[in-house]
Amino acid sequence: MLRSKSIESSVSCRFAKKKIIPYLRKYRNLAVKKRNVIIDELNRNQTEQTRAGIGNDNGDGDDEQQLKLFRSIRMENAKFIDLGHFHNRGRTLECFADELKDEVIFIRVRRNRYDIARSFIGKKMTRNKHLRTPCKSPVSVCPQSGQRLGAVNLQVADEIWNSMTPFQRFLWYADEMEHRWHTLITVFHEPTYHEITWSNSMDLERETAKVRRALGCTSTEIKNTHQHIVHKIGKINCTDLIR
Repeated sequence: MLRSKSIESSVSCRFAKKKIIPYLRKYRNLAVKKRNVIIDELNRNQTEQTRAGIGNDNGDGDDEQQLKLFRSIRMENAKFIDLGHFHNRGRTLECFADELKDEVIFIRVRRNRYDIARSFIGKKMTRNKHLRTPCKSPVSVCPQSGQRLGAVNLQVADEIWNSMTPFQRFLWYADEMEHRWHTLITVFHEPTYHEITWSNSMDLERETAKVRRALGCTSTEIKNTHQHIVHKIGKINCTDLIR
């Protein structure tokens, strides 16, 4: 079981409490102020139009509709989404859960562990050098001694770790993330948790829609600018990637 003392002492948690959590709360407060500014502006426009005798009688003008919309938004229930690899480093998620309690919602996006490993080993760090271990950026999670990247849940002896192929090391990483998720749910009961499990784009869209509805969020069109590695059946034989 993770205790508050061990969480408090982690570098990632100190950074989260000093930088990340105030940053998120700052943006929530800015959103509240922005909403109130928009409502004030729409109220002024409505008042000026009424004085000038402009607008229709049924209250269906653009400003009227926008005013109804922004008045209906309850900012205390608004959701602010933050994404990034840094969440998996150290004990950042545990720190969020410990500090924010029922203010925070965690969403676990789960992918097939073999696809995760193939994606990482297919990622080029330089022109001729691929990512070979989760001990290096951008992941920075490692069971190897001397790395100073924080404790892991699934410990591996150095001699075993050194004998692993890159593919096996990233399978460990996928399992470590899964174990951390279940530990998070077990230890911290106040946050809300959701899960998305996917293996193709249809799965991802369907499961994302479920979480979106559960959170009360509206959908929006977001252009995909990042192309993931294409995984075709038979493209890579996993047995070739293990010893």
